[in-house]
Amino acid sequence: MHLRACSTNCLDVSHKTKNLRSTLKIEPSKKSKKVVLQIFSPESSPRLKFVLDLFFNQILVLPFELIHDLNQIDPHRPLLNYSNAHLDRGLEMIPHPIMFESDIKTQEIVINNDSYFFRTSYGILPFDVFAMGFYMATRYEEYLPFDADKHNRFSSFDSLASKHHFLNKAIVHHWAFGLVKVLQNAYADLEVSHRQFGFLSTIDIDSAFAYKAKGMVRFWGGMAKSFLKFDLSDVKRRILVGLTLQKDPFDVYDWIHDLHQKSKIDTHFFILSGELGPYDKNIPLTQAAVIRLLNRLGTWAQIGLHPSYASNTSPEKIASEKNNLSDCIKYDISSSRQHFLKISFPKTYQNLIKNDIKIDYTLGFAQEVGFRAGLCVPYPFFDLSQNKLTPLTIVPFQIMDGTLNEYLKLSPEQAKKVIEQIIDEVKLVNGLLVTLWHNESLSETRHWIKWRAVYRHLIDYQHASKN
Repeated sequence: MHLRACSTNCLDVSHKTKNLRSTLKIEPSKKSKKVVLQIFSPESSPRLKFVLDLFFNQILVLPFELIHDLNQIDPHRPLLNYSNAHLDRGLEMIPHPIMFESDIKTQEIVINNDSYFFRTSYGILPFDVFAMGFYMATRYEEYLPFDADKHNRFSSFDSLASKHHFLNKAIVHHWAFGLVKVLQNAYADLEVSHRQFGFLSTIDIDSAFAYKAKGMVRFWGGMAKSFLKFDLSDVKRRILVGLTLQKDPFDVYDWIHDLHQKSKIDTHFFILSGELGPYDKNIPLTQAAVIRLLNRLGTWAQIGLHPSYASNTSPEKIASEKNNLSDCIKYDISSSRQHFLKISFPKTYQNLIKNDIKIDYTLGFAQEVGFRAGLCVPYPFFDLSQNKLTPLTIVPFQIMDGTLNEYLKLSPEQAKKVIEQIIDEVKLVNGLLVTLWHNESLSETRHWIKWRAVYRHLIDYQHASKN
């Protein structure tokens, strides 16, 4: 049973995420009667509308109506009084001021042992869970001054979630479930449908091939570097690939295809199409081998843009990179993930919106696995700088290969355990597991030896978790 909020103030982003089939599956409720939750707030607020949609449309599926006039309250229906006024009926939750502000400022955050903050004086809960969800989902803390890492990124270690040890929890989901439990204890006839656990594998292609199709200058330049480093195994591979006696080590696409088709996995590739630079190393899309590859991938997977590292300081590059990729695959690109996960709130997302990107998959940390926004469900981007909702949909990811191997320095066996913990958490909240891998990390070369087994374990474990 697909349920939607009955309020005209609510948001619906499902049309923008139609390729995320798993996120749209809803576990039917055994109840037949649809009881609508009334939420009273004397003030109208774009922030409140956003977070109500997040809780009751994106995380859960619970029909609700936002009411501003006391005279419109139906005395026979469940009521949540989200105000400072005492009413003669309904459950009370005291709103935190952040929900009705329009500016951005440092908030007083005091975390208790249960990861709650924004304490209130009374009500059904001693905290404003809507305000907490808003703070996490909008990445409010990333609009405030912070010490950037070497790539000018907000580090996970500076996040509220990491500092207070709940980065490994889909914490906003737990807050929403806790609120609903309290509501249902008071109103047993409230009907809640739950979304089902889903999985989406996303793969960034920073360089389509290790040696193939790079041209003579780059090929022999790489050969010289390998000689100088005495990396004879790389020299050997280059020679064998150059003589077409061995497959390029980054050409793992048939392996991915067979594995994903067997397990019926939704797949999304993100293609780096920017100009060659210090951090942008992909092969030009004009190369015939790359064109053939992308058109082959497009027959069974989604293709999105991987905006270059350089585009962060020169955002005008996004348009040309998007156009080049669209021309190559013969359809318009509407999804993206930032190279090096470079997000600067709100400029990065504003630039994507200007270039008609509808869905972005960048939201996750490089330094640690987990839930950057406390969420594992697609949701709309709320621009705090303009205090309004935008047409961009955010799809958070939870696990990246480079985080496990290069940042956390985990062994393959250790990485498998961490992966299992994250999958278990996503399953617990009926969320969407989104993983970020690279074709390079499946090459079984250099520091990626034995990491194919890690990825295969991820696939097998999430599949078992569905059952």
